[in-house]
Amino acid sequence: MRDPAVNPAVEDAIAGAVRTLQGPVRAGYFKPLRLDPIEVALRRNTRMRVMELSDDILPSEMRALILRRLRGADIPPRRQGRYSGDEFRVRNTIIVGAIKRAKKRGFDYHRNREQKKHKIESACSIVHIALGKLGVHISESRIEGIWDQRAVLT
Repeated sequence: MRDPAVNPAVEDAIAGAVRTLQGPVRAGYFKPLRLDPIEVALRRNTRMRVMELSDDILPSEMRALILRRLRGADIPPRRQGRYSGDEFRVRNTIIVGAIKRAKKRGFDYHRNREQKKHKIESACSIVHIALGKLGVHISESRIEGIWDQRAVLT
């Protein structure tokens, strides 16, 4: 049986946020990234195009050399200490997009203590709940911090 105190608009917003975040979470974008995803995609696409070229256009020795160069450098092991912030740039950009979508559904970006006490949801709290359903544990205050620092991401 459904809880009568549950607001259908909130449930719909949470379901929408889960749909929005599900793909990036499965793709691993919520783990620290140490490579630029755009460069990785460019290298992969270029490798695929080079492999499609016939031997008349590109001799096999040259193809092998180009494919070796496109593999990229080895990733150095991460040093101990805090993350620089770039490792989570993609994750944070995705979170900001999900917050904007929740805002379009009519929720405020943040909520104050009084709103938390009365269980009034905000866009950040909806994204927090959706990420929790996907197994990603980021505090609501951290999500609010990501929203507050969104200008740095662009």
